[in-house]
Amino acid sequence: MKRCPLCGFEALRPNGHKLTHIHVKGATEIPTILDLNKQRWWGTNCHHSTIATTPLVQLNRSIAREIQDSVLKLSMKSLPLKTIAAISGISASSVQRILNTNVKYCPAKKLPEHLCFDEFRSTENMMSFICIDGDSHSLVSLLGDRLNKTIQDFFISHYSLKERNAVKTIVHGGYKM
Repeated sequence: MKRCPLCGFEALRPNGHKLTHIHVKGATEIPTILDLNKQRWWGTNCHHSTIATTPLVQLNRSIAREIQDSVLKLSMKSLPLKTIAAISGISASSVQRILNTNVKYCPAKKLPEHLCFDEFRSTENMMSFICIDGDSHSLVSLLGDRLNKTIQDFFISHYSLKERNAVKTIVHGGYKM
């Protein structure tokens, strides 16, 4: 580093090292961890510490960009999280974190005339909300919980009153409303 990224002055002096462990793709299928000794710097002008960065990983991350890319590619093949984790050499929770960060769910642009609502157990103790088109059975929305406030806020913020009024029937858990 030549200049301090915080203040922009050339007043930097070495301030030790920080050992980091980075998961990278190796030449074989065996998970590979790179031990990287990053140089720490002290800005004598701004009195802040900074650390060297590498294009191999994002800031404050320990999984290489190429592994994150391969996780995203494998997820498009509808493989289970544990399988993707075994192939990539990282944990299933890391795979889930990568997917949550990079994959954004977009709700349906328009509400269908016939909606089906239900809740389901998404994790051990959490219930989630699902809404599908009653005719085509395509997904309209999937929410992380089943609280009335969450559901109401979702529909109010994503669909106009005119669109919501255009819905003719709602079926909840097998019961027509």
